[in-house]
Amino acid sequence: MIESLALFLNELPLDEPIALAVHVRPDGDALGSAFGFASALISRGHTVTIVLLHGRPEEYARILPDIPTCETLTDAMTQFHVQKLFALDTANFPRLELGESRDQETMPIPMYVIDHHVDNQRYGVKNFVVKAAAAAEIVADAVYHAGWTISSVTATAFLTGILRDTGVFRFGNTSPSALRMAAILLEYDADYQKIIEDLWFSRPLNQVHAETDILLNHTFFHVDGQIAVVCADEALLKNYNITLDSSDDLLDQARSIKGVNIVVFIMNISKGTKVSMRSKHMDWPVGPTARRLGGGGHDMAASTVLPFGDFEAVAQRVVCELLKDKPKSN
Repeated sequence: MIESLALFLNELPLDEPIALAVHVRPDGDALGSAFGFASALISRGHTVTIVLLHGRPEEYARILPDIPTCETLTDAMTQFHVQKLFALDTANFPRLELGESRDQETMPIPMYVIDHHVDNQRYGVKNFVVKAAAAAEIVADAVYHAGWTISSVTATAFLTGILRDTGVFRFGNTSPSALRMAAILLEYDADYQKIIEDLWFSRPLNQVHAETDILLNHTFFHVDGQIAVVCADEALLKNYNITLDSSDDLLDQARSIKGVNIVVFIMNISKGTKVSMRSKHMDWPVGPTARRLGGGGHDMAASTVLPFGDFEAVAQRVVCELLKDKPKSN
């Protein structure tokens, strides 16, 4: 599949501008794959923009290249005259952030999917769905096999995606291919130290205070401590003046507690109650629960959005679903 994607990339006409899009509330892999891909495309001579409702996040300013972004697909088509759209790291069309309401059946330009989610719905004209630790690994591997120029900036963006989705190679999705791709990117001068410093050792003090409060006072344990349910409401976040756009650090802290096998993070967002789940062990996956609740993701990391409800009721519903997949030995 990587070879097919590399061949496809080499056949892209240089005179057809390209838009890239990722899922709503993009994480480090979505951002790393998009900005790395855009950087590689631009180096080859393509005109590229990324559809990103809020632009490049501030915490990624030093490690992701300054690529033109548009708030909506319509803006991308109007300002850049894009003729192709690549959907990255997004398992289904409804999760794709286009900045506006769009109908998949009436998309005005062809859409191509590059993803690593096992539940990808193959919603593109062409679908390059590969088993990999991160979408950034897939795109980086394809660019490498295509023989394209990989600058230090491009390599840094791709490595950012791989490090984020593997938790700096601590998670169970870490694979030989991910480690090999990371090594190749380091050979292309990916700035590993800058990534680590900006994403893991430069957290605002108010965020640390908020996470400490949440872990101490808003974390509840179920099934003899095997499931930790972490809750964050708008009032608490407002009190600490944070948004928690990414809950990765908080989930990692809760998951590090001895005896905890699964972490459930519950937070109110504009569309309802977002539920993010992480598992430590392959024999007790969270992906099936997320899919039964209308969401998706990986077996070890998945999420969904439920209708608004109090945290206790949401937690009870999610825990009941998780117990359906609990191995008998646990």
